[in-house]
Amino acid sequence: MGNIKVALVTIRKENAKLQTAIDDFKSYDEKYIENIISSMEIMHSDYINKLKRTLNNMADTDASKLVKHAKAYSEAIKESVDAFDKGDRETAKMFEK
Repeated sequence: MGNIKVALVTIRKENAKLQTAIDDFKSYDEKYIENIISSMEIMHSDYINKLKRTLNNMADTDASKLVKHAKAYSEAIKESVDAFDKGDRETAKMFEK
């Protein structure tokens, strides 16, 4: 049987980057887009109407579902790394005896 090597520190660092990306992304939700649309009410231009239609289409997304799934994935990574770490420490203690 071969050795299993898991780079726990690297996985934790990459998971932290994923969590940061999730936090950054979730701020651009439907409410954010609605606020942009409302702020355009005072502007008058043919372009503004086209931009509003584009933003309305963007507001109708599954972004909240994506954030929810990404958070679950990140949490599963954390739990897996913690389980490997715990198992490694317990095995090391057994060898100390």
